[in-house]
Amino acid sequence: MKTNGDLGGVQGADAVCTRLATAAGRPGAKAYVTEGNEQPLQQWIRRMAAQPEGFFWYGAPQSNEHGVPMGDVSIWTGHRSACVADENCRAWRSSDAGDFGVGVSRPVFVVLGGLPSGLPVNDWTNTIRLPCSTRQSLLCVHFDYSFSRNEPEPLPAPKRHLFVTREQFSGALGGLAAANQRCIDLASDAGFSGSWRAFLSTSGLAFSIGGDGGWARRLDDDGGAMFQTPLNLGTTPRRAFGIDQHGAALDGGRLWTGTKLWLEPSADDCAGWTSVDAGGTAGTIDRLDETWSDDGVVRCDTPAHLLCLQE
Repeated sequence: MKTNGDLGGVQGADAVCTRLATAAGRPGAKAYVTEGNEQPLQQWIRRMAAQPEGFFWYGAPQSNEHGVPMGDVSIWTGHRSACVADENCRAWRSSDAGDFGVGVSRPVFVVLGGLPSGLPVNDWTNTIRLPCSTRQSLLCVHFDYSFSRNEPEPLPAPKRHLFVTREQFSGALGGLAAANQRCIDLASDAGFSGSWRAFLSTSGLAFSIGGDGGWARRLDDDGGAMFQTPLNLGTTPRRAFGIDQHGAALDGGRLWTGTKLWLEPSADDCAGWTSVDAGGTAGTIDRLDETWSDDGVVRCDTPAHLLCLQE
């Protein structure tokens, strides 16, 4: 995910990394951003009152919380390539375009072995200075040695199906119960049994779903996992999920959700999914960032798909 310079301070940045990593099934991450004139390593030692056992970058360089490579990406750091503290959006509490923060574009990471702390040494390149209104990524560093440096432990295989409806609907779905019934009926038509729910929130009720498994198109294919945990639904998918109930690909399109980042309900829900005379929060199919569920508010008479999840 990307964020402006208002991270809620360094503690807020740490909380973002912790929530993203936990939702992806790999807890134990902190943000690599400066606080005052201290570098992140100094901050961590001071807060923990002892040298941490070790750090490592999870996944390939420039990968997201799922270990999926992102290509070129720029990140907030608050310091320059020579490890000199610099502008940090007023201690990471400002999103004002008149304030500035320092980050890097296309960071290059080099891990050196044999260090007592196991500390990765970084070779930053292309330091950039940007307005704090700019949205950039965070570098999250894991603290847990239960994962191998070279290959993280495999995540549990997903246990449930999901699909995006081939059909599109206005926001007047007849309410949550009626939307859930649409998913049940379409799943049954496609040969799926069991209980299903539409991924929808209302202003008075956040989406929630139990269970300890994630969702994929094929239950026997971990490589097809789109969401690893229920919490993962509130962050970013592991991979694109634009497939309908028959297994056919969809060419993008809108997705009704009423749901913002962290599974927060939106105030825009087409009057509880009963009316075309309002606005509803919608995502965009096949996005791999937070816009999969929140890509703005659209008119409720706009046709959009539903995401159906097996309970």
